[in-house]
Amino acid sequence: MTMAKKQKRIKWGAAFCTTVLAASLLAGCAGGGSAGNTGQEGTGTAAGTDGQKPFKMSIMLTSYNPEFLDPEGEIYKRLEERTNTDLTLTWVPSTTYPDKVSATVASGELPSAILVLNQKLPYILNAVRSGMFWELGPYLKDYPNSSRMDQIALDGIAIDGKVYGIYRERDLARDGVMLRKDWLEKLGLEMPTTIDQFYEVLKAFANGDPDGNGKADTIGLAESAESGSWRSMLVWHGGPVDWEIVDDKAIPAHMTPAYKETLKFYKKLYDEKLINLDFAVVKDGKQLINASKAGAWVANLNDAQGIEESVKKIVPTGTITMTNALEGPKGLRSAGGSGSYGLFMIPKTTVKTEEDLKAVLNFFDKVSDEDMQNMLVNGLEGRQYEIVNDEYVKTTDSKMLVETVWAIRLS
Repeated sequence: MTMAKKQKRIKWGAAFCTTVLAASLLAGCAGGGSAGNTGQEGTGTAAGTDGQKPFKMSIMLTSYNPEFLDPEGEIYKRLEERTNTDLTLTWVPSTTYPDKVSATVASGELPSAILVLNQKLPYILNAVRSGMFWELGPYLKDYPNSSRMDQIALDGIAIDGKVYGIYRERDLARDGVMLRKDWLEKLGLEMPTTIDQFYEVLKAFANGDPDGNGKADTIGLAESAESGSWRSMLVWHGGPVDWEIVDDKAIPAHMTPAYKETLKFYKKLYDEKLINLDFAVVKDGKQLINASKAGAWVANLNDAQGIEESVKKIVPTGTITMTNALEGPKGLRSAGGSGSYGLFMIPKTTVKTEEDLKAVLNFFDKVSDEDMQNMLVNGLEGRQYEIVNDEYVKTTDSKMLVETVWAIRLS
């Protein structure tokens, strides 16, 4: 797997996790329920201090997978040892998480830290303004990783101009185009860098028999009813994501010239049958590229690893490449985001003293060390993965994978 963008972590298997998924204490196979020890929290001294009693703390967060993180696993044990904590993780299924957060905040019975996906909800705002949560801004400078958090992301999570959480990092430009690299190579094409080149690639994917079966059974771009690609396409054509300032006035995206040009581009793709013509009734267009019927998918780049894994089940030599920006009339542009998704907030009802607050902050900062990131996301070499020809190859042993956690990333 390749990408037209510099990455920090261990090649691609790892880079996908760290680029898009890493940023929450999500288990690689975590499910509802809890893992860890129970008991009175806020006991012990500051986490990470040698020779001192482990600090007892708990975290509630969401899970997207059905299996539990193994609290007896080697990685979980190392997590507690490295942070000097007695840690309880409570996992709530993503489908019920918003309701669970609401009920938990209303009850006043909160863990040491709680993942809040939307801090702008009225009940969260009311809780903050009533003094339920610690303001963290003044403390961040004292922690090597937390002090380097991006100001744009901090501004995005601020409530009344103040920071009340440790955000889960996301790339400012997370969306992009994922392409069948093996199809590009078969057709003698380069990775597109402009909108025009992208169009030519889609045309070749639809008409050039990239799968080599002698049938006209492939399309260029997979689309679905929600048209997740629209956001990126509009920005590539020079438009704003939602609105822009022109002559001191806020102009909505649909009133910009770029919006009309993007519509024309989509119509061109439709008329030339470079996209699936039934997109209006398709719930998940990604399945088309998964099934090796489409050569491109524009969405969150987090999809790329799963797409490649699906493609390889059909075409073992199939590979995915990607980029988050294409050059258009206003240059090289990519749809921007907030730089975060959700934040861990620390309630005063549970973390009652400044000493305990600093211990919780120390935990998050320790977890954000780069070597901790790699361990929590990728696992341990020789256990959860191997390096083969300078590439990350994860184990297929589900018991080993249950040990891993998608980590908080602040760097």
